[in-house]
Amino acid sequence: MTYRQPDLIAQADAQNSAVEISLTEQRGLLLVHGAVAMDFAVATGKSSHPTPKGAYKILEKKKAHASNLYGRI
Repeated sequence: MTYRQPDLIAQADAQNSAVEISLTEQRGLLLVHGAVAMDFAVATGKSSHPTPKGAYKILEKKKAHASNLYGRI
């Protein structure tokens, strides 16, 4: 299930937004001005290919991405 707060999503830009991912809960949060604008399910790595913890910058966004290793996501 995805939670959306359309008014906050409409205010999102690169300066006031962040995405946080919980590896244990397999959930993502879009934060706008520090408030939850969206809460959504995510799929991260598995034990043989774990997702490394850390802080990352989004360098590129594609609407329909196909991974060379994992196929279409």
